[in-house]
Amino acid sequence: MSTVPSIKQRIHQTLEELSPDQLEDLARFLDFLKYRQESQSEVGRVIALGGMWSDIEFDVTDDDVRLLRQQITSQALNKAQSG
Repeated sequence: MSTVPSIKQRIHQTLEELSPDQLEDLARFLDFLKYRQESQSEVGRVIALGGMWSDIEFDVTDDDVRLLRQQITSQALNKAQSG
């Protein structure tokens, strides 16, 4: 297994052999790797949404939700049967 210093040395040696276009491709790839690492570190981050809609009047009952689900299910079944 390679050590970090030996990997860095191999990378540095390879950099000297790359064309300008290849260096540009490598720079974009490194940007992508940094972005992916940053976005993966944010996966576990919790965002507090409590009270976000507290100023909006939102009066929906369980019966309203149940009726909407039934309507959507009925429409989906009708589409599946006809198409």
